[in-house]
Order: sequence, then structure tokens, then C-alpha cells
Amino acid sequence: MVASVAIFVAIWVLSTWLIAPPIRVAVAHFDNDTGSAAYDSLAAGLTDSLIAELAAAGPGRFEVIGNASPLREPKAIRDLLAIGTSLKASYVIPGRILRDSNQVQAVVSLITLPEKTHVRLARVDVDANNLFNSQIVAARSIAATFLGLWVAKSSFLP
Repeated sequence: MVASVAIFVAIWVLSTWLIAPPIRVAVAHFDNDTGSAAYDSLAAGLTDSLIAELAAAGPGRFEVIGNASPLREPKAIRDLLAIGTSLKASYVIPGRILRDSNQVQAVVSLITLPEKTHVRLARVDVDANNLFNSQIVAARSIAATFLGLWVAKSSFLP
């Protein structure tokens, strides 16, 4: 009897996890806040690399939206609630490229919608001498940080 109940519970938990709706994530175009147009391509490339990393990591579990017009708005007029509503996203990921005299950093937030709660912040150094490879490494690091949260969360879902 106990074995039958355990098997039933295991099947129920597994089937619920397998048919859970995918998490919809909107990745906003990263803002270049360095003051130098030389980093525009880094902002665009890092955005694209993060979209690719998230999409590759979660087929069937994550739906990644990265090129919708509300996501390309500059942060001054970007409306996170409108992004969530129009794209039916549960999360939005905005990012910024920052620079001081010694380093370049990507600062990326994971925000729930519609609550606009900051769940996690990823801060990654970027090698200004090797922007192409550095953006790929940074995107992988950011994706791993955020995916780890979602995987941990989904393992506790009934």
C-alpha cells in the first residue's frame, strides 16, 4: 500500500513538472551607459548572446522573447508592465553596460512581472580588449545564474 502511494505521488509530481507551462522570459536590449558609442556593439552582442544561451538551455521549459519592439525601447521610456502584458512574460531581463576608468561591466537584473520584484542581479566583468569572446563568456555566466534560480524553483513545484 505504501509503495503504491509512493509510486502514485512520484508519477503525479513528475507529470505535473513535465506539463508545467514554460516560463516566458523577455530580454530587453541592454543599455550602453558608458557614454561611449564604442560599446553599442557590446550591448547588442551581449543581449543577443544571452537570448541564445537562455533559449538553448531550456527548450520546452523556457520561452525566450528577445526581439519584440517593446524590448528595444531605451530604458528612459521602457515600460516593464507593458512588456509583461503585451508579451505575456513572467520575467523581464534588462541589462546595462557600465564603464569606469579600469573596467567594463555588465549589470543585469532578473525581474518578476507584474510585481516588478528584483529577484537577482548579475554583475559580470567584460574584457574590453576582447569584446566578442568576453560577451559570450558573460552571457553564459548570466544565463547560468538565472537558470539556476528557475531550476531550483521548478524542482519544488507540486
